[in-house]
Amino acid sequence: MNLVDRLHMVHRFWRYRLRSEKDSIKFLLKQDLLGTTVLDVGAHHGIYSYWMSKKAGKSGKVIAFEPQPELESFLKDLRKTFRLDNLVIENKGLSNHCGNACLFRSEAGSGGAGFTGGEGFETIEVEVTTLDEYFKHKRVPRISFIKCDVEGHELQVFEGAENVLREHKPLLLFECHDGLAQKGDVFSFLKGLGYRGYFFHKRKRVDYSRFAEFAHENPERTYRDYVFVAGRTAAGQEPAFRRCRSSAQSENRWEWVARLAAPREYLRNTTR
Repeated sequence: MNLVDRLHMVHRFWRYRLRSEKDSIKFLLKQDLLGTTVLDVGAHHGIYSYWMSKKAGKSGKVIAFEPQPELESFLKDLRKTFRLDNLVIENKGLSNHCGNACLFRSEAGSGGAGFTGGEGFETIEVEVTTLDEYFKHKRVPRISFIKCDVEGHELQVFEGAENVLREHKPLLLFECHDGLAQKGDVFSFLKGLGYRGYFFHKRKRVDYSRFAEFAHENPERTYRDYVFVAGRTAAGQEPAFRRCRSSAQSENRWEWVARLAAPREYLRNTTR
């Protein structure tokens, strides 16, 4: 990346963290993910991959799944530029089956690309696999966290990860459109695996079943981010809300821009 592109990406990292995806990224950064495996399903431009890399640390691993071929080279450039040495990029989609699938998108690199579409969309054939198959013969540190944003295909991703969810019980952060939330299939599937869920509304957590009672804080949105947690700790506290301190993360030469852009927030989260 040239200097302008680097600065643009740093701005995007912090815009998502402090505004666009504030609650979700704040939740991510509260978790103790050091030395574990973290999954970014539907990585797109790697905003979450960047923050996940910081939390997983040198002893951990981030695996980013992104099926659009144009975004593979972008993510590799991102990894090199920001020295995300623990980031693995997989140019494939996830589902409940292995093989090939038709991906619909309005343009190359679209953030709204998905496995459902209609007239007026470009279609490309991409490779898909399941998380259970992907990890079947791999030895990795504990899978602690999965972020999933796949434009309505979340249920199929989790169906293809049933063994992973049962064995590792990772925290789940995923987007769900209102129509699919009303239908409730993804919630029922996760509940059957022992998960409990909620969403954030005005800095408070609300049980997932009450989603229809609360208007979106951004009226233009027709989806929410949901957090699902497997079971409880022995003390009855939800593990997702423990405040954890991780070891200091090394900085690279481009993070000084982030300190200038948001010094208080940056220092508070890098000196804990």
